[in-house]
Amino acid sequence: MDDDKTSSATYNIAKLNENNYRTWAHQIEAVLDDKELWEVVSGTEREPTAPTATTAAEGAGTPPSTTATAEYVKQLALYTKKVKKARAIILSSITGSVMTYIEGIKDPAKMWSTLEGKYNPKTQTTLIQMMKEFMSMKMDESEDVEQHLQKVIALKKRLEEQGEKVSNNIYNGVLLTSMPDTYKTTVRILEASGRLTPQAIIDGILEESRRIGKEDAIKMKMVLLTKQSQSKSSRRKKGTQPQNNNECSHCGRKGHTDVKCWIKHPELRPSRGSDSKSPKFTMMAVGRHSENVAPEK
Repeated sequence: MDDDKTSSATYNIAKLNENNYRTWAHQIEAVLDDKELWEVVSGTEREPTAPTATTAAEGAGTPPSTTATAEYVKQLALYTKKVKKARAIILSSITGSVMTYIEGIKDPAKMWSTLEGKYNPKTQTTLIQMMKEFMSMKMDESEDVEQHLQKVIALKKRLEEQGEKVSNNIYNGVLLTSMPDTYKTTVRILEASGRLTPQAIIDGILEESRRIGKEDAIKMKMVLLTKQSQSKSSRRKKGTQPQNNNECSHCGRKGHTDVKCWIKHPELRPSRGSDSKSPKFTMMAVGRHSENVAPEK
């Protein structure tokens, strides 16, 4: 299997590197949850506590019952098994360079929190930087609309992961103001519609994008057909015959062979005033024939 993929036979997930933490975290969390291991990694399920001795009224300690001890041993074995599986999944889904940060850590919950702190730190500085980036987002005219909207959605989610709640009013404003001049009319229509929700804005922008795409495709097709038509017309007007580059072996001139050479075969030279395609020898043959005919008496 590819070294950049997990070794799981069921899942095909790109390994964690320095640039894909958010995608990796969502996918691995889903895998752990599917295998009923996420509670161990998230810290909601902890190692079971051993039963303690009970204190009698007279002060003598009573050891825990056999049933309680047996249940503890059973739960501890189950928890330990989960820990090993979770640790194996995390370690098999990260690259060697990332392994450096969690090397020697046995607890999968500690592994997870260490990686989160490294690649998704929740600090005031990080939050301010994300907020500035979110509020100043602007789509370039050459950029794909759907990819731009995906960036806006992803950055909003990252802000919320940092603990910052993004209201719909702010979200709507970023979606609308981030669009280029091509979508000015669409933005005005959406603003005046009275149904300004994030999903309505996204749907309206994508619909306009598809319409523009169809118009551009029709324009490109018309340009292509026009160019093809002009090219054919130009070729018809030229009407040039391919140049004859044959060289005569008799006279050494180009444009004919010795079979059609007028110097070697003067009878092939067309006479003046006659059809250039009619050979001279035909007229000569008629002349010789007329000389041999006896005059009528």
